[in-house]
Amino acid sequence: MADAKGAADLARARAAAQLLHKPNRREPSAVVRRLLAVQAQDFASVPLALRARSQGLERADVHAALDSGELVLSWLNRGTLHLVCRDDFAWLHALTAPTTKVANARRLAQEGVSDPAKGVRAIAKTLADGPLLRREIGERIGAKAGALTHLLLAATLDGLIVRGPIRGNEQTFVLVRDHLGTLPAVDREAALTELARRYSAGHAPASDSDLAYWSGLPLRAVRGRMPRVTTRGQSTFVTPKLLPPFDPYIMGWRDRSFAIPDELTKRVMPGGGMFRAVVLVDGRVAGTWSRAGGRVAIDGPEDGLEDEIADVERFLA
Repeated sequence: MADAKGAADLARARAAAQLLHKPNRREPSAVVRRLLAVQAQDFASVPLALRARSQGLERADVHAALDSGELVLSWLNRGTLHLVCRDDFAWLHALTAPTTKVANARRLAQEGVSDPAKGVRAIAKTLADGPLLRREIGERIGAKAGALTHLLLAATLDGLIVRGPIRGNEQTFVLVRDHLGTLPAVDREAALTELARRYSAGHAPASDSDLAYWSGLPLRAVRGRMPRVTTRGQSTFVTPKLLPPFDPYIMGWRDRSFAIPDELTKRVMPGGGMFRAVVLVDGRVAGTWSRAGGRVAIDGPEDGLEDEIADVERFLA
């Protein structure tokens, strides 16, 4: 029974760190600042992740923050798209870009790109006229889909471009200098200290190993940097939540067993790097859910989910 209580306390403490325990009104930037970086390769899921942590949030609020540059979506941790606050972009980029450059150079070679620097210069030149969609960039520089992905990543890793204002259902790409201005110089030691402090705020209790996994940095770079945090177990029941695919609560630690029961692991993580939307009850996954035509369908118990279902459908309307 003690083990079960300890597991429940861990889930509740982490849910509280992730702002899933209290239905307060929060601006998009306040949610992202607490989490530091929100995994964002599934663009439609990003606003839903913020909705789960803020009462009454509108999808337009998230899009407006992206359009203005208050929130920035770019390749960061583990070479994966993440959403961060504007003030956190420069130092996170400085920490994480070097770990991705070697792998991306190898992929460019596999795509037959013999002169990546030339392609990066072409992207920067074409974006000098203003934000463009991915397909528009590909048409202008004559790059095929596979090569274009890794050229865009190379230009991002070089600090030249980020994803910018939304057009239709897609984000454009834009020059960093046009969207964010001149980025400040970054002190690596100070950035590593800030990384550990901020990760701990949104993920405690957590370990050095968790931070290394989440950030994609070598364990040696972050070992011993996590602040000592006294975290009392969240004693109250965490209200049910509908979390989208790739939600930070599922992606934030190396070991996910605190949140995902063994019997649901394959349903949540079916393979191929995919993570499904989950029903969270008291900090633990109780099922999955899907959306089609703005309606929510639950695969699992539905008791106590009426308000959450209604709010997701409101948000998607």
